[in-house]
Amino acid sequence: GILILWEVLEHFLFMDLGWKFEGRADSWENITTDLLIGTFGGILSWIFCHEVFGKDKNIWSYYIFGILAFTVWIGV
Repeated sequence: GILILWEVLEHFLFMDLGWKFEGRADSWENITTDLLIGTFGGILSWIFCHEVFGKDKNIWSYYIFGILAFTVWIGV
């Protein structure tokens, strides 16, 4: 859900602000690749977080890790 929202935001808002490279819209290939890589990265991040922090030990570590990972993803 977040990835689809990000793609919509990236397309409409960034186009209006003129932040897209040469004012071009993303191709379907680019959108699909973004969604696949984002999904794959999310799954790997979840596995990493589960192995490092342990599901039953501290639930807040999941939220903190998720927020940090999303922030890094947006920044890159």
